[in-house]
Amino acid sequence: MECKFIGVGDAFDGKHTNTSLYVKIKNRTLLFDCGFNSAHSFFQLVPNSLDLDIVWISHFHGDHCFGLPMLLGSFHTSDRKDPLTICGPVGIEEKVRALTTLAFPRLLSKLSFELKFQECSPESTQDVAGVKLSSFQTDHTELAGPALAVRVDYEGFSFFYSGDGAVSSQCLSLASGVDLAVFEAYYLEETENGHSSVKGCLDFALKAKINQVALVHINHFVRTYHLDEILKLIKDVEAVSVLLPEEGHLLRIPGN
Repeated sequence: MECKFIGVGDAFDGKHTNTSLYVKIKNRTLLFDCGFNSAHSFFQLVPNSLDLDIVWISHFHGDHCFGLPMLLGSFHTSDRKDPLTICGPVGIEEKVRALTTLAFPRLLSKLSFELKFQECSPESTQDVAGVKLSSFQTDHTELAGPALAVRVDYEGFSFFYSGDGAVSSQCLSLASGVDLAVFEAYYLEETENGHSSVKGCLDFALKAKINQVALVHINHFVRTYHLDEILKLIKDVEAVSVLLPEEGHLLRIPGN
């Protein structure tokens, strides 16, 4: 399994691309979230971008889905032929169609490939092209609909992505024992205002017995001015291998 970090920033980070992940498991490829500037970085960092099978949208905030029109438009102008499946919370098709039509009114009618949608509700499991996607709602805002965490299982590999929001103890079974977990860690130690924290994610990883963790979507102020404190919290957790990635970082997880 490979995970390339397309972006690691929060919504208003002027230095880092919005959080987005490209995951390849055997012969399946997935893109997790596609915000304002994520699609541009995706095409720069993934040479075989046309091979993308599945897009997962955790929720409908702009830094997680507003890059979709550019993604679809670039695929169309590249004469993509293979179907693309977009998965996300209830209402995903309506939201994507409205967003794309607002950006490029005629694009959807001209697409050179089939666009498929898969709605995922909290505490549900879906099979998409043989990939098992299990979702659970996080403690984020509901103004734009629910925010979903997801566990991916395919060919003996497992991956967890929290999306935005604090992961509760109810998510422990969903994330338990995965090969890699990527957490939104917006704050340093306090979990509040619909976001998680570095400390909260590390505590969760210990309880869920996750060996490999990456922390993303850290508040740009916290990341800039409290980096030493972040690194200390990471160093103090010896039982977990913790990565604080930058854009373009490629993490490989060997097979079991």
